[in-house]
Amino acid sequence: MKENKEYIIMPQREKDIFVRGIIPDLNVRFLFANIKETLIEIRNLQNLSIQCEALLGETILGAFLLTTREIKQEHEVIGIHIEGDGAVKKILAFASSFGGVRGIIVPEDASWEGKIYKGKGKGILQVNKFKLNSKKVYSSAVEMRDVPIAKNLEEYISKSDQINAFIGIYSFYDSNNPLLPVEVYGYFFEVLPDTKIEQIDKLTNFIYKTDMIEFLKNIFGEQIYEQKKELKQQFSVRILQSGSIFFYCDCNAGKIENVLFTLGKDEVFQILEEQKQIEITCEFCKKKYIFTENDIIRLFKEKE
Repeated sequence: MKENKEYIIMPQREKDIFVRGIIPDLNVRFLFANIKETLIEIRNLQNLSIQCEALLGETILGAFLLTTREIKQEHEVIGIHIEGDGAVKKILAFASSFGGVRGIIVPEDASWEGKIYKGKGKGILQVNKFKLNSKKVYSSAVEMRDVPIAKNLEEYISKSDQINAFIGIYSFYDSNNPLLPVEVYGYFFEVLPDTKIEQIDKLTNFIYKTDMIEFLKNIFGEQIYEQKKELKQQFSVRILQSGSIFFYCDCNAGKIENVLFTLGKDEVFQILEEQKQIEITCEFCKKKYIFTENDIIRLFKEKE
């Protein structure tokens, strides 16, 4: 089996940033994050329209924000699967708490009128939690409304996990210059158990009285120390973790072989007879896997 090495992706570890922590005064957990360089990499791999880049970026960041609740599970992956009736029919986004993310959007060249969330329309939003240590997958789905990704995720958490959470995701791009990068910023505040009403009121007042877009931009910009100072002046803040978000694809030859095996021997050999070899391209990183007749014979001999 031959592998095309052209599309191997190396992590970009000092580009996009996240900060996790808690605010003991309010008894809440938070995560702030941004994506820019990672989206450039994904856009170039998948040849996305600028609107698709922004919508996929919001979904990827949304998946990463959901890892706020999985900080002790460093190898757990959160997946978001959207099936909508808008110009975009499907979005897949995956994120791990250590910062690795990936995603696709179908069709990748879609365009539409109105706000970014209009591209997905209404449909189904499914969240999958992959427990890598136990190899279990936990899934739950909710009706997706024609509102922003962040609002849908808030409603999902309220219905499925029955907790209070506040999520904000904002994307910025220049529609007149699609070569400029898309920037996406987001926050996640989770109200922890035994939080008092007065503490929740203080949190909501902070969110609604603060220009959260400027707050997030400054956190990841030159005024990062001023923003932390401003936050600490209002509340006690403990930073638990900070790091980088980067593109990460976990495809490998073994996983592709498993896909071929599940298709069945007759179907795989029929494809082989028609095409002389089988070429499969990873939809996330565009890495190509080529299987010859000898590869297929070996595969079924080993697995049967």
